[in-house]
Amino acid sequence: MGRKHSIFSIQSEEVNTSTKKKAVIRSGITIPHALEAIYQQMRIARNRIRTIESYDYIFFSSYSSMNM
Repeated sequence: MGRKHSIFSIQSEEVNTSTKKKAVIRSGITIPHALEAIYQQMRIARNRIRTIESYDYIFFSSYSSMNM
């Protein structure tokens, strides 16, 4: 005997999916402003200038590639 309901049976239900992404508006500080706060904390913690500059370069590279 065959199955009464196949696992591959298709029902006539329509599924509405939105393909448009809604813009998300967030309140907060900008990335450059947040990075400046982090660098200030690093200076207060007496991190080496070279370390801070390395972080600055890495974050600048990442941030620049996101804006392209």
